[in-house]
Amino acid sequence: MPELSTALVVGAGFIGTHVAQALAERGVQARVMTRSPLDDERVARLAGAELVIADASVRPALTSAAAGVDHVFFCAGGLMPAESNLDPAADVSLALPPVLNMLETLRGHPGPGLTFVSSGGTVYGPPERVPVAEDHPTEPLTSYGIMKLAAEKYVLMYERLYDLHARVLRCANVYGPYQRAARGQGFIAAVLDRVRTGRPVVVYGDGLNVRDFVYAPDVARVMADLATVRDGPRVLNVGSGRGVSLRDVLAAVAKVTGIEPELDRHPDRGFDVRENVLDVTALRSLVDAPSTSLEEGIRATWASVYRGVTA
Repeated sequence: MPELSTALVVGAGFIGTHVAQALAERGVQARVMTRSPLDDERVARLAGAELVIADASVRPALTSAAAGVDHVFFCAGGLMPAESNLDPAADVSLALPPVLNMLETLRGHPGPGLTFVSSGGTVYGPPERVPVAEDHPTEPLTSYGIMKLAAEKYVLMYERLYDLHARVLRCANVYGPYQRAARGQGFIAAVLDRVRTGRPVVVYGDGLNVRDFVYAPDVARVMADLATVRDGPRVLNVGSGRGVSLRDVLAAVAKVTGIEPELDRHPDRGFDVRENVLDVTALRSLVDAPSTSLEEGIRATWASVYRGVTA
């Protein structure tokens, strides 16, 4: 298995920050690329990493950032799922150019591996069977999901044509410290933020929609572990493999915080699938799968929210 000594993390947001921290725990020297300057608190979370303030859609900047690294973790994204359908053209312009620039950069400098973070919650669309395995049809209902799927296809095309070692990770509903409720992605983050501030929790539909919630530090650990594994499928689901309804999440939050969330109910939005739980059999054949229970993860996330730790 290849060993990692240096890595580039593209994106200093929620998942990218956890990946950088997981790499630091393994003694890997991380370079983190972000297009926006970071405040002191976010810089502190990336202690030990080399920060590169530059836009990944600018080819020379990306080429410079990727120079000399053993692996690239691509954690940047476009618009959030709920807003992507409002302006698909903007979603395309934000999501695809950085991916294509990265692929062209690695094509010109073969050697580093690539991990691309995709979305198991959106690329499959309404499941025909649950749990959802990697060979399930892909019929996304949002521009966000379509862009993730298009990026996946480009990654796999470059791997086949240009001998690039790449892996696509279709992550379930990732939650944990640093997730910003204001971005409109992450039900658990939104619930905890509203409980903390005394506002009602917005719930679309009857609250019985089922999701696969997976703790962010677990996902980051899996990503770091997989970067040293050359064998196995090129596309992998990353999740807990357990289905939890939104009502179950609300009950767990009430248990952890001691506060019963007030609800603000709205009709179903139309693009929210009824049930999505990922089959992680293939993942478990390669590395240890995420294992943090929902209550444990919510408790740790609530502790970070209560301390004011937000992204």
